[in-house]
Amino acid sequence: PRPGQLPAAIYALRAIFEREAAVVGSVAIAGASVPILKLQVAAEHAARERHGRPLLLQVDLSLSNGPVHHGLTATHIAAGEVEARPAVRALTVVLKAYMAQLALNQTYTGGLCSHALFLLARAYIVAAGVGTDGCGSVDLGRALLGFLEYYGTAFDPATTLVRWGSDPFARRPPLAAARGYPPPPLCVEGVDPGSRNVGSKAFSISSCLAAFRRAHASLLSGACLDEVLGATSGSPPPAPPPDPMHLAAAAALAGTPAPPTAA
Repeated sequence: PRPGQLPAAIYALRAIFEREAAVVGSVAIAGASVPILKLQVAAEHAARERHGRPLLLQVDLSLSNGPVHHGLTATHIAAGEVEARPAVRALTVVLKAYMAQLALNQTYTGGLCSHALFLLARAYIVAAGVGTDGCGSVDLGRALLGFLEYYGTAFDPATTLVRWGSDPFARRPPLAAARGYPPPPLCVEGVDPGSRNVGSKAFSISSCLAAFRRAHASLLSGACLDEVLGATSGSPPPAPPPDPMHLAAAAALAGTPAPPTAA
């Protein structure tokens, strides 16, 4: 479809999918730069339940006919990265579940979408050297704690750029406001050249980072992961002293908080 026809095409797709019995919910975001259809799809077998609730799959479909859409390219690159660094997938899945519980997982409401979480998780894994010791095993619990501590206590979105490559953190360049809007709240480069800033609409980034900080404090205070994933309210426990191993500064980025080097 032509650019002006994309919103109508998204609504047409929604009408088609809503006829399917497995689709139990749908939201069309037709006004986005890349229109998206969000579907809730029931698992194939009704017996598949978690915590007494039916298992629902979240499926996003997008449409574009121009260079702004990099979905297929990004998917292929991300799949290769997940295969090379399995810890990235594990972290992303946990983070997606946690942010969804807090309603901080949608771009159009200022949260962090799945792709942004993947890029943040990948950046931490690469910078911390997780899985590069040659032993063939990764302590995922330690990796999760390191991620939560770094992004929850040391990461500054106003001064740090998250980028693709072997050196994933850099000083964020000054960015001017556009058309009366403030500068982007978060700068996260996509996986392919020419892609847009994935964090440009993450206006709830402060809430996201606070959520990481609360989760880190809760886990160190003895909470199990299921308790953290199910917690949506309440006062967080006191934050423990930071682990120096997780907050080691990178000399190459003087003045910019850098992630730890894994032990």
